[in-house]
Amino acid sequence: MNRKRWPPPDYPLVEGEHMMTDSWSVRLPAQFCRRIEDGALVLWRPGVTAWTVVHGSGGRPLSDRLQRVKQIASTERFEEDEYRDGGLTYYRYRLRDANEDGDIDALYVFAFTETQHIQLAIYFDGPDDEVLARRIATGLIYTGPAEALESTITSYG
Repeated sequence: MNRKRWPPPDYPLVEGEHMMTDSWSVRLPAQFCRRIEDGALVLWRPGVTAWTVVHGSGGRPLSDRLQRVKQIASTERFEEDEYRDGGLTYYRYRLRDANEDGDIDALYVFAFTETQHIQLAIYFDGPDDEVLARRIATGLIYTGPAEALESTITSYG
């Protein structure tokens, strides 16, 4: 996107803590445009585009869904990381994707609850944009029912 034409007309601007769905918010480190495309919430600004989709559990346990995400993730992924924080299980990795304009860097982030998970594919142009992408990735907030969060007692007890 041409940085001189920012922000584009006819798209809502969002910033700060932004409610993405009934169950998920994100802390945005800057002002982003918002649109829905192909069933996904898209947040973008010059240098960074984040595609967001929420998936239900389909009755499958969190561990099975996490394993499935790992199985279908690109074999070209790198900087892979899995951790737990605040009752959520996170899985993320970097990828060098290709599109019609050439290669593009991406950060893929998944945050799991017992009943659903959110997937973000955050594409970025350069090192400064990667900083914004990582801030989005760490800015996810689960706002749904507490019973959907993983219990520390059952996980570690």
